[in-house]
Amino acid sequence: MQNVSKALLVIPNNLNSSNIYELPFSSGPKYFLISNGQFHILQQVFLPGSILINNYLAGNPRFYIITPFDNLFLLLGALCANQNRFCDIDDIISESGLLSIEGLSSKFFGLKKICQLTCHENKDFVKLDREKLMDWLKVKYQNLAKEAGTRVAWAIKTYDEGENAKKLALGLLLEYVHKDIILEIDLKYTLDSILSVGKMENKRRYFSQGENEKKKDVVSSKKPKTEKKKEPTKLQRGQKTISSFFTKK
Repeated sequence: MQNVSKALLVIPNNLNSSNIYELPFSSGPKYFLISNGQFHILQQVFLPGSILINNYLAGNPRFYIITPFDNLFLLLGALCANQNRFCDIDDIISESGLLSIEGLSSKFFGLKKICQLTCHENKDFVKLDREKLMDWLKVKYQNLAKEAGTRVAWAIKTYDEGENAKKLALGLLLEYVHKDIILEIDLKYTLDSILSVGKMENKRRYFSQGENEKKKDVVSSKKPKTEKKKEPTKLQRGQKTISSFFTKK
């Protein structure tokens, strides 16, 4: 675990230190760490109110975990934009905003899962295979829905036979995949029904944060004004097992 300014980063010990990269997505920029030929995404965990660290109450911290990320998601936008022709893999990498990262090649991304590959004059060329792409995305969708249906309290499938879990899974994929492709994964859901789950989660988070702020105000009012704040102890790097929805499967 690392303490970076007012942000806490939870990083498994088996990751080598590396630069953090900002990469563009249609849903907004996202941040990645690269270690041992694998991208890891920085995901912010929302902690309404405060967090207790070594008996010190720190208000409104930024808390991030770093988890494995399937590299193929990084190229989907460029591959879909050029899906009717073979393209030089270097051009796809450039269009994906990854040109500043050295050593990337077709082998790094496992493109055979969703593309046709060919080689010409010692250069790798790729073309998106729509059937392979949909099969790959449906597996991701099923895995996401299964995880959400057992781990996300308001989406547990015993409440609604997994409907909210499925829509949540599609909403997560929507951050990395164009909406027209998302709607092909499960034809029973519309874009509005998928987005409604995200709005419900934002509302739940908003009201949860409001309640925590009220509790914090009550605690603060009871605290003697003369009491000095205890300085937080520097956090030591430690190992924590973390799973990710987007790991390679």
